[in-house]
Amino acid sequence: MDINKVRSYVRKKNFYRLIRYLEMFKRASRVTPSNENKHSVLSVMYSMLDDKSIMNAADCFFSICSPTSLELSAHLYSKVYFHNREKVNRKLLVIADHENWEVREWAAGACAHILKTNFFDYIKYLEADWVNSDSENIRRTVVVALKYVSKDKKKAYESKIFKIIDVLIKDNSPYVKKNLGAFAIGDGLLKYYPETTIKKIKEWTLSENEQVRWNVAKIFSSAEGMKYQEIGKTILYSYLDDENYKVRRAAESTLKKWKKEGVR
Repeated sequence: MDINKVRSYVRKKNFYRLIRYLEMFKRASRVTPSNENKHSVLSVMYSMLDDKSIMNAADCFFSICSPTSLELSAHLYSKVYFHNREKVNRKLLVIADHENWEVREWAAGACAHILKTNFFDYIKYLEADWVNSDSENIRRTVVVALKYVSKDKKKAYESKIFKIIDVLIKDNSPYVKKNLGAFAIGDGLLKYYPETTIKKIKEWTLSENEQVRWNVAKIFSSAEGMKYQEIGKTILYSYLDDENYKVRRAAESTLKKWKKEGVR
């Protein structure tokens, strides 16, 4: 990709031509160009455009509605969130529910960026519009975004993060489940908020909701979860006699993984 061509399109604010040019570099195995190329384009745009032009570019890319243009629009919107919060939230909700998984990943990254810069303002939108959405794609985006923002280890974020996790840990959507127990909690919250997460695990372990218990078993299948062998063994072995078949299977699967990884 010729970065000078990119600069030329950006300077002229010819955003339609810019996307057409970028899409010439689509990978054979994916529907969009490489992340390196996409981030290079974004870097040029951030360096050359003011906030108003970034919003216009985001709107343009959103209207084109290709996977590539939607990915870029998500990150552009996250850059100018405070210029029109309601609009940005509406657009990201649409992008997060896209049929293509790559587009959804970029939406999660955009949400995480807004949370990292405007946590207490944007978390209200997630609580109101995202967590209770009928779309599993949108609810799953929240899970991934919270994992990303937890890397900052901000103590002030904890209560809000775990308030949302307390809702989503009961979610029985396969797509949400796949990204919650082992991924967002095990290799995310447990790593960055260990004391609070262990406290919550002790609460969740005794939940009457089988989906919560299933997620607890999966937490210990993560690389970080395997480090907590004492509490993990107590919970997992107790779950081998759980009344719910799926919880028993989750515990068995995690213990088999421990054995394979040499955890005794």
